[in-house]
Amino acid sequence: METTSRSSRALTLLVTSLGSFMVLLDGSIIFVALGEIQKDLGAEISQLQWTVDAYTLPFAALMLTTGTLGDRLGRKRVFLTGLVVFVIGSALCGFTDSFSVLVLGRVLQGIGAAAIETGSLSLLVSTFSDPPGRAKAIGIWTAVSGVALALGPLFGGVLIESFSWHAIFLINLPVGVLALVLGVRWLIESRNPGAGHLDVPGQILVTAGLFCLIMGLIQGEREGWGSPLIVGLLVGSVLLLGAFLAVEMRSREPMLPLDLFRNRTFAVSSVIASLLGFIIVGAMFFMAQYFQTVQAHSALETGLRLLPLTLGIFFFSPPASTIAGKLGPRIPIIVGGVLVSAGFLLLMTVEADSGFGSVWWKLGLVGGGIGCMFAPLTLAVMASTPPERAGLGSSMINTTRIAGFTAGAAVLGTVVVTVFKDKVVAALTDLGVATGAGHQIAERIGGSGASAGQGAGAIPDLPVDRGEFTSAVHQSFVDAIHVAFLICAGCTLLIAVLAAALMTRGPVSDPVTLAGTVGGTDGPDVRSAGVRDGKGVARPDTARLPSALVGTEWLAEQLGRPGIVVVDCTVNLSLLPEGGVDLGPGHEGYLEGHVPGAVFADLLVELADPTAPKPFAIPSADVLAAAIERLGISNDDTVILYDRAHTAFATRLWWMLRWLGHDNAAVLNGGWRKWTAEGRPVSKDVPQVSRGSFTPRPRPELFVTRDQVQAAIDVPGVRLVNALSPEQHAGHIPVAHGRIGHIPSSVNVPAAALLDPDTGCFLPARQLTARFEAVGATQAQQVVAYCAAGVDATIDAFALQMLGVRDVALYDDGLVEWSGDPALPLATTI
Repeated sequence: METTSRSSRALTLLVTSLGSFMVLLDGSIIFVALGEIQKDLGAEISQLQWTVDAYTLPFAALMLTTGTLGDRLGRKRVFLTGLVVFVIGSALCGFTDSFSVLVLGRVLQGIGAAAIETGSLSLLVSTFSDPPGRAKAIGIWTAVSGVALALGPLFGGVLIESFSWHAIFLINLPVGVLALVLGVRWLIESRNPGAGHLDVPGQILVTAGLFCLIMGLIQGEREGWGSPLIVGLLVGSVLLLGAFLAVEMRSREPMLPLDLFRNRTFAVSSVIASLLGFIIVGAMFFMAQYFQTVQAHSALETGLRLLPLTLGIFFFSPPASTIAGKLGPRIPIIVGGVLVSAGFLLLMTVEADSGFGSVWWKLGLVGGGIGCMFAPLTLAVMASTPPERAGLGSSMINTTRIAGFTAGAAVLGTVVVTVFKDKVVAALTDLGVATGAGHQIAERIGGSGASAGQGAGAIPDLPVDRGEFTSAVHQSFVDAIHVAFLICAGCTLLIAVLAAALMTRGPVSDPVTLAGTVGGTDGPDVRSAGVRDGKGVARPDTARLPSALVGTEWLAEQLGRPGIVVVDCTVNLSLLPEGGVDLGPGHEGYLEGHVPGAVFADLLVELADPTAPKPFAIPSADVLAAAIERLGISNDDTVILYDRAHTAFATRLWWMLRWLGHDNAAVLNGGWRKWTAEGRPVSKDVPQVSRGSFTPRPRPELFVTRDQVQAAIDVPGVRLVNALSPEQHAGHIPVAHGRIGHIPSSVNVPAAALLDPDTGCFLPARQLTARFEAVGATQAQQVVAYCAAGVDATIDAFALQMLGVRDVALYDDGLVEWSGDPALPLATTI
């Protein structure tokens, strides 16, 4: 474990900010270059669409995968690789005069952007472990990203005016090389040893499906919608994306966990994010062409004229975020949708000769409305995502937004070209040109859009005055983008309707609260998800878990479904005067009843040694796996664990299952106490259990040794968390060899302080977070939980996992082992 110096932290912030700056800059700077690229390379609108989509398509398709790669291979390695790929792509774009090479370079930029964007934030989080430092770093990183988005068109205009359109790509070379050199030296490597496997089939299918879809939409107008090529592409996209969904439903570690979409708020937010990306293209793509090709403004003048749009996004986002935190995301999203709809409808009044005074405030309305929706959407997603999947939820909302951006360029570009051709024919007819001749001219110039007016001299035997022709072309293009604006207005009105009808009213609830009250308006609505049994046969009725903590309503709905195994983890024990533990017969739980169908986890008893200082010590993987099999648990079963009044033994068995590679287990919030308090059915019959088939896949990183703990005491990025109560710190602990105190450098988060004493439920997420944030545990690079003999420590470890802290380990031997060595120090104060 490395000590993070102040200079290393500052340079990490610089490097990640530079990377994110380039990624977002290239997303917005391209729009002011489209006119120059079209003029220089003779490109048509469909080719300009590819200039945008060649970047955003791989960006969207690879974002989830690059995040997993970073967790497995190292975030620094993936981030730096992304920088190299991005710089190579920028060089190809900057030194070429070939449209094909330009598109290839944009594809490489998109691949690199996915790795940079996912890696930059994760590197910041792993480097800045203290709460104030992390908050400040993320604030600076976000501000830099916002500046790149807001000033991209203006900055691009300056570069193009001073040099050429190639400069918007070449500027990335010195910035990227600087970030690469500093990153190699100063970035600290981090990874998640428990990261999932890559979903290679899913990645291939979704990339191929999106490519076929975008290719079919962009080329449809040119090739003909009924041509074999276009029909094949569109049908192929449906088959490929359908196969992708089928693979994701059956995958144990999907790149796109479909169960998240069963939460209504998450599903609606994802749809809104896609629509938001869609309409952003409608504003920037076509308004940039309007200013440059219709009104003949330079790239710099176009960048200045787009500022009301980008600055509206930049300045409206912070207050919208504040309002969403107080009132919930629903209201600012509705307001944003209405503002954007109004802005687009007003933009439909813009004509070819409109002055900027009648345009800028309409663009400002669109930008301000978009800004109202950005942060609230993120808040809605994070509130509807289980804490341990927060990073995934954030990546998915960015992916859907970029996918919408990609679709917007394809769909709206195609619509504009189609309408433009029809308008040209109508305008030429009004000028006295025969319909047949008008169609021929429209087909010849249709792909060029408004720039066809400047190229009128290239059309031989033009049957009308060239000045009249240019005016007709410009007006036809303006009429065509009016249709695009109308579509965008409809999309944003749909956003407002969806938010009003389906999003939660009022401030959002904490994810842990949602998990504990399943069945409410926005609780995870978990249904069958096609879990596979040990033989690889799909069991269509088996439930997948909403999170590691489930509620009584959810369990009541799932009882009796195939693949559900409910385990009563009750252990009756009491301390003996001599310091041992009286386990008792272990089956008293059946005398007062249990959840119907539950099996009793007597493995905690039969594997225990009552005479040992640690009666519930973790056995070997093979011994524990055999005991789990006797409970009827297989690798693919959904396991629900509970105990009576104290959740320590349920969380302990949960941690054991994780250690053996079983990731589909959860703890019942409130356990037996909450179940019976609600008057739910109970049973006194001992269920008949058939032996399961369980193959252990141990994760040794979930446990640390005494030597590792001793070495970590003075490492800033590690937090040692003692789960014992304060009175145990100050008093005599029988199982700790009579010594008083705790491991030096430890912080204290008592397990009992994480539970509501009246209900036995875990506290809401905000309160849990506050408990751990107060001692810096949620910001640490690694957290090691311990107690006297390992049992209570699993409650702390479980809570940290729910809150999204990924690198959590147990020092299971705890104070029993530590205090047994007189040479090891004990501290008496926290």
